[in-house]
Amino acid sequence: MTWLADEGVSVAVPPESRKRFKAALALLEADESEALIFTKVDRARRRTEDFARLLRLSEEQGWRLIVTEMGIDTRTPMGKAMAHMAVVFAELERDFIRMRTREALQVKKENGVRLGRPRSMPDDVVARIVRERIEGKTAYSIARDLNKDAVPTAQGAPAWSQATVRALLTREGVHRSVGRGVP
Repeated sequence: MTWLADEGVSVAVPPESRKRFKAALALLEADESEALIFTKVDRARRRTEDFARLLRLSEEQGWRLIVTEMGIDTRTPMGKAMAHMAVVFAELERDFIRMRTREALQVKKENGVRLGRPRSMPDDVVARIVRERIEGKTAYSIARDLNKDAVPTAQGAPAWSQATVRALLTREGVHRSVGRGVP
């Protein structure tokens, strides 16, 4: 018996992108195993299309899909039906989680809470970059000068890039056309 587990891999990662999941499917296809076992149906995937595809594959290749928590074995018509219902409710729960998260983030934004990673860039460096952009320097030349002056990046990157400078300017609300004589 071969046990493969994608421990620590999010269920949001598509099954075809999970290394151990792909290896398990290869064993099943080669007829070297007879069942794919999950503790919960949402560990396979929380999308009905993905689960239906997996169930169809199990039927075509002749292996069983087993969900231990619910005692589901897809060899029986009732087991197949229960598996489909379970994944429908897993997808519903995923959608509720997304909705609640989106609503909570919107409330935080409306209350002025700054979202995302806290700024770790010193204020004087931010002010320099904004000032130089307003003076007409390009993101490329700002990055080049920061590197020349050995100014450390916020996340410890080896060097400044024009993309990093642009991202900072966007976060600070500085439009790309500033300093170019374009309104």
